[in-house]
Amino acid sequence: MKRFLKWFLIVGAAGVVLLASTVLLIPLFFDAEDFKPRIQSMISDAAGRPVNLTGDIGLSVFPWTGFSIGGFEMMNPPGFSESHFLTVKSFDIKVALVPLLSKDIQVRHIRLESPRIVLETTEEGRSNWEGLGRSSDAPPEAKTGPAPSDGGGGPPVAAFRVDEITLSDGQVLWIDRAAGVRKTVSDVQLKLEDISLDAPVRLAFSAAVDGDPVSLKGNVGPVGNPPGAEALNLDLTASALDLLTIHLKGKIETPTETPSFQASVDVAPFSPKKLAGRLGQSIETTDPKALEKAAFRGNVAASPSSATLSDGRLTLDDSTLDLSLTVGRFDRPDVRFDLRLDAIDIDRYLPPGSAEAAETGSSPSPPPEPSDRAALRQLLLSGNVQVGQLTVSGGTLRDIRMTLSGKDGVFTVDPLDLALYNGTLHGTAAADLSGAAPKSRVHATFDNVDVGPLLTDFADKDVITGTGKGDIRLRTFGDTPAAVKRRLNGKGELVFTDGAVKGVDLTRMVRNAKSLLSLKKQPPLEGRTDFSEFKSAFTIDDGVVTVSESRLTAPLMRFSGGGKADLTAETLDLRAEPTLVATLKGKGDETQRSGFTVPLLITGTFDDPKIRPDPEALLRQVKNLSESLDKGKAELERGLEEKKAAAKKLLEPSSKTEEKASDLLKKLPFGQ
Repeated sequence: MKRFLKWFLIVGAAGVVLLASTVLLIPLFFDAEDFKPRIQSMISDAAGRPVNLTGDIGLSVFPWTGFSIGGFEMMNPPGFSESHFLTVKSFDIKVALVPLLSKDIQVRHIRLESPRIVLETTEEGRSNWEGLGRSSDAPPEAKTGPAPSDGGGGPPVAAFRVDEITLSDGQVLWIDRAAGVRKTVSDVQLKLEDISLDAPVRLAFSAAVDGDPVSLKGNVGPVGNPPGAEALNLDLTASALDLLTIHLKGKIETPTETPSFQASVDVAPFSPKKLAGRLGQSIETTDPKALEKAAFRGNVAASPSSATLSDGRLTLDDSTLDLSLTVGRFDRPDVRFDLRLDAIDIDRYLPPGSAEAAETGSSPSPPPEPSDRAALRQLLLSGNVQVGQLTVSGGTLRDIRMTLSGKDGVFTVDPLDLALYNGTLHGTAAADLSGAAPKSRVHATFDNVDVGPLLTDFADKDVITGTGKGDIRLRTFGDTPAAVKRRLNGKGELVFTDGAVKGVDLTRMVRNAKSLLSLKKQPPLEGRTDFSEFKSAFTIDDGVVTVSESRLTAPLMRFSGGGKADLTAETLDLRAEPTLVATLKGKGDETQRSGFTVPLLITGTFDDPKIRPDPEALLRQVKNLSESLDKGKAELERGLEEKKAAAKKLLEPSSKTEEKASDLLKKLPFGQ
């Protein structure tokens, strides 16, 4: 037995020595350069384009099996500005040999130095990566025969580990000759450490995009054995331009038939204005301090059939938006959301001068092109919006609450409630995008609204004060603002109390008839017309507003009137009929109509209304008044003559009595 053991050890030792000697001697007798043409040919056939190995090929066997290439070139097809599609300065890989016998893959390192790839598109739209991966001179052959076996269904490898994968000094060049775009990603550095199936992989990546730095670092994994058998954890931090930092922590679930992704996202505070500037885009805002701070955080979940954002919070300057969002059925999106905004001033973010341009119309924007609304018709929408304070067009709205819904291209807001200048507004709205042209309708009621500050803030018009209430119903259709105004229809009632019409004293104007009838140029309208109530009812037919009933109750004066206003041409054709009253009390039966009034015509444009008397009506009234006075005088004289004759007849029997009667008649105010 001892003799057998002795010889076994001797043979075993000799085998080890022989194997070691063989491993050590192989590099001495084997020249990898002899196989360079064959390797080039194999890679060229696989890539479908010419490949050159420009440097030396190195080979090592023990203790690490290694392979290296001193240089690599893959050519571009003809017709491209760059001659090379891919170049690599050097490539090196080292793998442990003995563990491979037991399906244990141990890689010491994989190193790629100075890779450069060019992605180019010609003016005709042809790309240099088209056809990559197949031979250019022969179509791929169909594979026949049985499918390869996995060796019994066990794990493909018992263990897997790579100490380090390094890519240094890489470059990606993007050229789009059709669009005239050229982008460069340079100084690409990638390092992966401790790569295995059962532990997280450390990742570090950095590059410069047209000179601007970007980076990504963190941990990914474990991958699992076999890969995908368990969730893939992610803990990554991305940075860009030294301005934007995003942290993502979550996992990708792949063990089930339906993969899913879950993560928390945290975007650190940054300046959107500075970020846009670094990207070559200039953003000008009315408030120079706007868009200086933004941040976001929330939880994201996604699957092939849905996506969800929960506990989201977006901060923009001084505004905070809390939001949740769910999107289901991507083939026909079902969007559900809930938005809660504390306060925002929209005017801060508008381009400088945009409000003045809109006011004067000096630089009108071109009409929008007809849009394809097919995607909106497929959208299902349901959500709630709450805004604590909204400033827009100079005005402020508070406590806004609305519910939005949409289906088959019909979108509704019902209800819409908000606080409006010490009053309230309740409304509903709908937009129908199912037809060739959009249709819309609005119904709004408001009560106890302070109309003076409202018009001053929103329209920059200081024309009326008072407390208002009203009911307005509008409907229209069209793609452009002009079409919307031209096809506007509806009706409404407005009531203003305890206010004033500013800029003109209508009462003084009506009373000063001599000045109104003068042909001399009148001074500018000034003053104000106080009123206890101003009530108006109107209808709108195809953009023309018809005021059917309008009444204004002022001290010593009442106005009633009507007329038309063309919204498309922005012109006025209104008439006011004043009525003088005999008492300051009068709002009803105690009012007394005067026999002489001065009707007013209101013409001109919305921006420059003209108020003037109606001369024809004035002349008719003067003529009627003169005829009435003449007729009254004649009737009075005829009555006096009749009374005088009757008295004289009664006194005929006595001349003395006649004399007394005559003396008495002389003392009466009728005269002779």
